[in-house]
Amino acid sequence: MESFSLAAQHAGAIQHTHIIRLDPSAIAAARELRIAITVIVAGWVAITGLRAFFGRLVSEFDKHVEIDKRDFAAVEFLLRKGRRQLEVYSSPGVKDIRS
Repeated sequence: MESFSLAAQHAGAIQHTHIIRLDPSAIAAARELRIAITVIVAGWVAITGLRAFFGRLVSEFDKHVEIDKRDFAAVEFLLRKGRRQLEVYSSPGVKDIRS
């Protein structure tokens, strides 16, 4: 059995410690639950980030939809700009993409 202690401070001069004893199966279940919650939260964060990224991508295309496809200078400029933005967004320091 594994035990955990919890120090409690109550109003007044009484201070004592609560000891909680758990059997190994309860501890294993708690660890599995913690791992499952961590995986779910990490997945949710990843999906939220991908949605934001693709939303930003679509908005950039929509912003420049009126440019003529034969205007090679403008198209090349936007491609270069998009590559630079992608390099910036790919750096490890970037945590969120907002407009």
